[in-house]
Amino acid sequence: MSGADHPIEPNRAALLLGAIVLGLVALSLRDRTAFVKFRALTESKDRIKRFRRWAISAFLIFGVGGVLVLWLAGRLANLWRLPSEFQPLAAKLGGGIDSSMIFGMSFGVMFVAGLLFLTARRARRGQGPKPGIKGVLPLLPRSPSERVWLALLSVNAGITEEIFFRLAIPLLLFAVTGALIGSLVCACLIFGLVHAYQGLVGVLATTVLGALFTLVYLATGSLILTMIVHLIIDLNTLVFLPWLRARAAAKTA
Repeated sequence: MSGADHPIEPNRAALLLGAIVLGLVALSLRDRTAFVKFRALTESKDRIKRFRRWAISAFLIFGVGGVLVLWLAGRLANLWRLPSEFQPLAAKLGGGIDSSMIFGMSFGVMFVAGLLFLTARRARRGQGPKPGIKGVLPLLPRSPSERVWLALLSVNAGITEEIFFRLAIPLLLFAVTGALIGSLVCACLIFGLVHAYQGLVGVLATTVLGALFTLVYLATGSLILTMIVHLIIDLNTLVFLPWLRARAAAKTA
């Protein structure tokens, strides 16, 4: 988890941040319009085309774009090593645990076990995603093929969004402001606002999830583990729970 990193030049960070903000504003406006059109789609083949387009777009913007930002900032190594800027706060959250890998694996096992237990329990009761999270309801799969694409979208989001919002953006914000907590909080807010197409509740929910992912990242020092937590939550909401609920409904029919 330790390692020295060269400081990011503030002017370069500011230029990169400016480009990112403009890009995210354009992306949010596009997604809002596209999601309205998506909700009107009834044919599975048309919905799958939209899923495919979103997957490619997200991979290029958050995945390739995030790696490119890190390369331009001279921080590609932070993909597998916690940035030195984050380490003082991470040390406090991790409680000085040296065996971070053991801690991370233990956390991951407990998290997955607990989430799957709650998912199975809710599915047996015939419950889907919470009614308050209305933004994700149109995304729920209506066929096995859609389920496959939603699984790919979930994995893609779990990996690429963590590179972009948990690593690249906070690093740039810290280089410009010098305020670590403020940079991490701001990155969570940006993460929530990117999901504005889901409505106000969706923005609040994803902002809270962003804070959870940030805590996982800092407490474990592992971006990979944070990716796994993220993609499991997405898979649970969009794939596993609807599938289990459909099975439960078929058995009681």
